[in-house]
Amino acid sequence: MRELKFRGQCKEKDGWIYGSYVKSLSGSFIAVWDDFYDGYMFPVDPKSVGQAIDLFDAEGKEVYEGDIIETSEISKCCGITIRQETEIVAFKWQGFYRFSIYDADFEQPTGFANIKNEHCRVVGNVFDDPDMVKFLEDKLESTL
Repeated sequence: MRELKFRGQCKEKDGWIYGSYVKSLSGSFIAVWDDFYDGYMFPVDPKSVGQAIDLFDAEGKEVYEGDIIETSEISKCCGITIRQETEIVAFKWQGFYRFSIYDADFEQPTGFANIKNEHCRVVGNVFDDPDMVKFLEDKLESTL
């Protein structure tokens, strides 16, 4: 069984907090369990919370829901790049999918079964750009 990991943008300090997601009547928190914090719960923006999808990119960076990734499809016969895509990682239909940012066919998301770590690179996060957050919310709403 894999470990469930989350991250969220911290309200107390600038940056991301990684740990366990806790949602309660008093708000949304990421609980950090390490030698220094030992269960301290950082308040986070609930819209920014994303789960790790159990995939690492070419540089060893863990991929989270809400990440913007660049993927490459490599030809098996000659080893050349035949398609590059910039996509958003999102949770929908009980799983994680890649939604193209630039492709007009956004409503046809792709899973991660055919992605190898060396063909994937995290290039950003939708929560760093308010316009991108709105774009993702609109698109996820339209693909119900």
